[in-house]
Parts: sequence; C-alpha cells; structure tokens
Amino acid sequence: MARRVGRPPLPYDVKHVTVNMKQEHYVRMRRDGMNMSKVINDFLDDRFGFTICTKCYSDEITVERCAKCNGRALFCKALGCKWFNKAQMRECPPVATESYMETTCTAAEFHG
Repeated sequence: MARRVGRPPLPYDVKHVTVNMKQEHYVRMRRDGMNMSKVINDFLDDRFGFTICTKCYSDEITVERCAKCNGRALFCKALGCKWFNKAQMRECPPVATESYMETTCTAAEFHG
C-alpha cells in the first residue's frame, strides 16, 4: 500500500489562507521552530471563545448572560482598554431597523 505523503489529517476541517504577518514575527517564529498555524488557530479560538478581549487581547474579562435572551456578552475589565466595561461580541439576536441591524437587548439587561 502506498504511504501517505505530507502531514497527517487534522481533527477539524481546515481552509488554506494566506496570512500577511510582519517579517520580524515570521523570522522569529521560523527561528524558534513554532507552528504558525497552531499559534494563529489558538489565538482565534481564544478570541471567538469569549476568553480574551477582542480589542486589547487581555484576559481580564467577565462573560455575562442577557436576562432577556440568554445570549453572552464579553466585558473587558482591563483599565487601559478603550472598551472597558462595555459589552462586546454580543450573542443577542439582531433585529433589522430602517437603517441598519441592531440588537434588541440593552446593556442594562446584562447587569440586571
């Protein structure tokens, strides 16, 4: 039987994309033998998994549920963050208005 060539299959679907990164990061990661795909995927898992702030990348956060729809929202607790104590990444369902999409839930419903 023919031997498979290349890397072993991953336990999840992948999409090949081109990533533009700073030359200094690329050189450092190549020098250190880092798996660049793993670094990027781990970061994206943290970002979309409600474990880091999407603006300052701090892990000083709280995740609260909406009293109305039970959706999650991330609140950054890092003092230097521009989004300090403001709801980000809301899971509340959007509703179409005349000019744009907006959420039906208010910030008070996360703190109530």
